[in-house]
Amino acid sequence: MKIDQKDFIQLEQEDDKKDFYRRLGRFITFGRWRGKPLFYLGPDYRFFMPMYFALIVASVVCCYFCNQLQESQWSFVGAVSISILELFIYAITAFKDPGIVQDPELDIEELQHNSQSICYQCKVHKKKGRYHCEFCDVCIDGHDHHCPWTSKCIEINELNCIIRRYCFNNIFFEET
Repeated sequence: MKIDQKDFIQLEQEDDKKDFYRRLGRFITFGRWRGKPLFYLGPDYRFFMPMYFALIVASVVCCYFCNQLQESQWSFVGAVSISILELFIYAITAFKDPGIVQDPELDIEELQHNSQSICYQCKVHKKKGRYHCEFCDVCIDGHDHHCPWTSKCIEINELNCIIRRYCFNNIFFEET
């Protein structure tokens, strides 16, 4: 694929606000540490927030019934601990950086000679394992899928948090 100078001029003419919006897509970010956002809230946050609240309510109700039905206090302590861990892991999964690619400025000459592909929406190199998510409007490294439950894309490295959450779910429901 041959890249024209005209394509890059068009990319460079976008205003700064749109450039910032494009790099972070439809994510709302809060907090900063060393120039990078600490927390990312994805585009489906209107679905995520009620779901998180429903999980909190369900956990409280299950812990209440566990306390009423069980004779041992240890089962109640176990149910509360597992509920807190599950909610914590779910929050980490939902607010963690999904692997948004923010490459430095593209080198026009290098791209013309190497004929690498680029994402014109995000202005980043397209490498193996990098995918542009239509929902989040960003390129994600190690993209696995877009998840409305966490309101963002899930990368390959993030699957271990999700598996832990499912394990705690199973333990919690066996406990109660």
